[in-house]
Amino acid sequence: MEVNIKQKNWDFVKKIWDSESFKNGNSYCVYGAHLFLHLLSKKEIQENASYDIFWKNICFVNDFNADFEVQSGIKIDDETGKIFHINMFNDKTTYVADTLEEMFEKENIINYLTNRNDESLHWSEYTPKDHYNEDEFPECYFPKFDFRTYLREKYNVFISDVEEFDGSKFKKYIESINAINEFDPEFCHFYINDELIDEIKEVNKNNPKLNLKILNFITNEWGLIDFNTVSEDDRRRLNKFFISI
Repeated sequence: MEVNIKQKNWDFVKKIWDSESFKNGNSYCVYGAHLFLHLLSKKEIQENASYDIFWKNICFVNDFNADFEVQSGIKIDDETGKIFHINMFNDKTTYVADTLEEMFEKENIINYLTNRNDESLHWSEYTPKDHYNEDEFPECYFPKFDFRTYLREKYNVFISDVEEFDGSKFKKYIESINAINEFDPEFCHFYINDELIDEIKEVNKNNPKLNLKILNFITNEWGLIDFNTVSEDDRRRLNKFFISI
């Protein structure tokens, strides 16, 4: 019998709503090592949808800031029932997984959610980014895996720092892919913009063997990788961790 994905995902959410843990204020977790998520109540979801249809079926939001500003959200698609991430700043929608169970890699996350004041939510902010081991992650992190560190360890990749640009690190990377002459010597981008996109298109045009792609991380870092070197499995994981190319 065919599984109703949409119903399965809402059942996942409703099970949390019915728990004592959620009723006691435990509705926060961290996804992909860096994205704060807050599970909304049924009432909050209904109120948001009545205010703007855009909010319909958005069940998790990233509002972990002083102003409670929602920066992104997790949506159960009304037609397919599948899971998508929505960036509130540019309305970009990215497929994540068929089910919430697949996304979180757990059948039940009730006992792992925490409250907004739990200091463990900030763990990734004060832990050296290149030293994440599975047993170090707090319980409220899903999954216990950091894709950025994984990419650095497995592939030749450039990943910027948040709101910073390391020129020497970037130069070393473009030298390694034999593209040193393809970039403007004054190249320096803190964020992804049209100029950066045009630059990468030009590089690929002049280097037929190169398939350079921009990695757009949810936490504002960006990166570069030769997509020809990326395995099929890792290409699928890029979507799961909201890293659009």
